[in-house]
Amino acid sequence: KKNIPPPHVDLTWEEYIEKAAALTESSIPGRMPEIIGAVGVDPTIIIWESGGYFFNSNGTRCTLDSPQVIDAMTFYHRLIHRDRAEPVRSQSKSDDQDFRLKAFADGQIAMLWVSRRALPFLRREISRRQQGNEVPLSIGACLLPRFATGNRYVNMKIEGVGINRSSKHHREALSFLNFLTSPPYYASFVESPCGKPASMDFNRDEFLSDRRCPDDPAINMVAVKCWEYGRLRRRCPFIPYNQVEREFHQARIKIAMSPNLTRDEIAVLMQSVTLKINQAIQKAIERDKTLQRLYNTLNSAQQSSD
Repeated sequence: KKNIPPPHVDLTWEEYIEKAAALTESSIPGRMPEIIGAVGVDPTIIIWESGGYFFNSNGTRCTLDSPQVIDAMTFYHRLIHRDRAEPVRSQSKSDDQDFRLKAFADGQIAMLWVSRRALPFLRREISRRQQGNEVPLSIGACLLPRFATGNRYVNMKIEGVGINRSSKHHREALSFLNFLTSPPYYASFVESPCGKPASMDFNRDEFLSDRRCPDDPAINMVAVKCWEYGRLRRRCPFIPYNQVEREFHQARIKIAMSPNLTRDEIAVLMQSVTLKINQAIQKAIERDKTLQRLYNTLNSAQQSSD
């Protein structure tokens, strides 16, 4: 519609910001744009690309107060409030995945950060439009943006299936694992939340192809490329993962909703989050001697390697 070329596969932040601004259509300042240029930036990616981490290498200390993380969150604040490359949270319902996917399918969002789990919904939407008289939906994919002179990272998650040693139903469990390697299960990939596995071979397998989504092969190749940039988030063995997520999420929302924050104020906010998480770690190891031994062992190993 706007004759704007799709993003390059090797997308940079500069191009991302430029395209997000060009694709945004807003007739009333301060209100939700009629078309949102881009939605869904993940600050974790910016933190990694800025050289920061949630924890030190052995997981004993939160490092969200590092200069690299503060730089990253300042850049995230700039994306929202200066560059307008990410809408204010209240405008985009950014935590509502169904809303975002529907808005994307309806043309109200031009670029959307989303995993391959969105493909089943988008395939159904493509099929529905093909049967009606609506404007056809065509989708594409590119890699997450990177800084022009920096590395790219993709937030990866690993899932696996095994048999618990204490299981009383080894034979049944083994039968289930055999099913996971069978053709009927392969066929379910087409409709599964993850879509087809990220493999070049699957683009040549008619059994797994989905004719409703002609863009699938190109999207699958981008997913294959993502493995080169995959990174797992460092974990802390002393406190629950969701506790860390909750504290970070609250800081992220405050940054997204506060247009006048300075870098120094963002630093104070991240220092507060870091302090809360490190205090939780300290309380955990004081309550549990096993965790305390693990904590001491990890710190000793870190000091030896240093």
